Amino acid sequence: MAGKTEQPKAKMPNAAVKEGAAHPVEWIVGAISMLIISGLLGFLLYDAIFAPSEPPRFTYDIGKTKRTDGTFRIPVAITNRGTETAAGVHLRGTLERNGAVVETSEIEFDYVPRNSMRDGVLFFSADPDTAHLRLMVVGYDNP
Repeated sequence: MAGKTEQPKAKMPNAAVKEGAAHPVEWIVGAISMLIISGLLGFLLYDAIFAPSEPPRFTYDIGKTKRTDGTFRIPVAITNRGTETAAGVHLRGTLERNGAVVETSEIEFDYVPRNSMRDGVLFFSADPDTAHLRLMVVGYDNP
């Protein structure tokens, strides 16, 4: 055949695997992946069946008061120490002076998962440094 030149065939490396067969590394990676996924599923199943169910328990951390544009901002962090999640957590902050309520501010947290913390800010027109701040969750929904 005139004008055609034969191309040399590419040599297969010695460690080549037959077509359709998996390389041993693929089997090892697959086995490790299967162990990890099985372990995670086992943990989730154990947690769902045997973990004690405890309703939400809330604790609060109050940050430093900041004055901006004639209002006082108080950062608050709410922590759910229970094992159940709370939705629509309604937090009320009350400023009290000499036993009388001076002002009330409220904030709602959409979602506070179990063993987690969410941050928010309460706004007051009265100076919180001259009164006692009392925080209280007034309600939440079960998601």
